[in-house]
Amino acid sequence: MMLEHPFPHSDRKTVLFIDDDEDIVDRLTEVFKLEDYEVLTASNGKEALNLLHHLPDSELPDFIMLDYMMPVMNGEEFSEERNRDERMKYIPVVLMTANGDIESLKEKLHVNAYVEKPMNIEHVLNLAHFFVH
Repeated sequence: MMLEHPFPHSDRKTVLFIDDDEDIVDRLTEVFKLEDYEVLTASNGKEALNLLHHLPDSELPDFIMLDYMMPVMNGEEFSEERNRDERMKYIPVVLMTANGDIESLKEKLHVNAYVEKPMNIEHVLNLAHFFVH
């Protein structure tokens, strides 16, 4: 079940990539910009939370792609903070991980979907289209 985001939203499609691997972020950014997405990036959960807290409601991303293993604040810590925040808890999250036990991570982190690394770009874009209205 997907929760409807309660805040007014602009017509632009926006994604936030949270990953410490610059190559992955650069590749995803390139692909999503070709699909006319506005792209936001953060290299760890703490940086992402800071970014999200400073965005007006209308500029919150349509969905977040979250790496699990990162320095400073990992995916689990980010998810805990996000789920406590009324503005952020409605934003769908796609977990990106190479961890083998993805189903238990999905439940533990309360994410909407997951993709395994290395990622299939077509699959990632299909997920994106599902989350963007």
